[in-house]
Amino acid sequence: MCIKPWISLSLVLFFSCVANSSLSARTFKTLTGVPIDASFIKLETTGTQQVAVFKMDRTGREYKLPLARLSKHDQMFVRSQGKRQTSGGNNNVMPSKIPSSAPVPPQSGSNFAFANLMSKLVSLQGSSFKSYDVAESPQYFAFYFAAGWCGPCKRFTPQLAKYYKNNIAFANPKFEIIFVSRDNSKSDMKGYMKEMNMPWPAVDYANSNREKLIQKYAPSGTPSLVLVDRSGKVISESFVDGKPRGAFAVKQDMAVWFTDGERTATGRIKSSLTHDKRVSD
Repeated sequence: MCIKPWISLSLVLFFSCVANSSLSARTFKTLTGVPIDASFIKLETTGTQQVAVFKMDRTGREYKLPLARLSKHDQMFVRSQGKRQTSGGNNNVMPSKIPSSAPVPPQSGSNFAFANLMSKLVSLQGSSFKSYDVAESPQYFAFYFAAGWCGPCKRFTPQLAKYYKNNIAFANPKFEIIFVSRDNSKSDMKGYMKEMNMPWPAVDYANSNREKLIQKYAPSGTPSLVLVDRSGKVISESFVDGKPRGAFAVKQDMAVWFTDGERTATGRIKSSLTHDKRVSD
């Protein structure tokens, strides 16, 4: 039996697409509703935690996310794809496993403080707070101090959330915004996070005023952003010597930092800080 060349080529393309279906582009969603345009690569087990590995459509970079942070529907999809891989559906991609008994390198100083803080993060899922798992250890943090009773906070938070979803959430996995509530109660904090649909984690309310690392960067007003690296060094902040620059200025500094890179951005941000300090004086 003869098969026409164009039919043969079509069959090859069809079966090629089927074989690579686990790597096809798809929009996933987190429990907080943040969309992820990516291709699923594999499912890993790190200690007792399952981690989904994606290839981001926009950047081509690899990104890891705890399975528990995906929507229930996408958790089922990722598990089914992972089973396909292990059962021979895709022999080129196999999940890696790190024994739970693997030694953990000792931490000290600021690294220990940040690691300790990571264990006290929560996210709002529906109407309740759940523990927030961090797949990759962030190298940069922006502490966002705000409250529902603060009018300027309510105007700025939607801008920051939009910027986070479009430029940071999955394009920069080494970075995280952490909300530090200045609300009058845990209930008020929950209401504000729900109203603003915050896509980032928060420090558990009980620890928001007790954590030494948080108090170190606590501002004299809200809204306030403090951008720091993992060593604890402040890169940009809303208040300089107690005088306001504004949270929007720090958001602009963040854009410069992640667009131009650390070396180029450092000088520009220092210049911006100096200028804003002179203006406030």
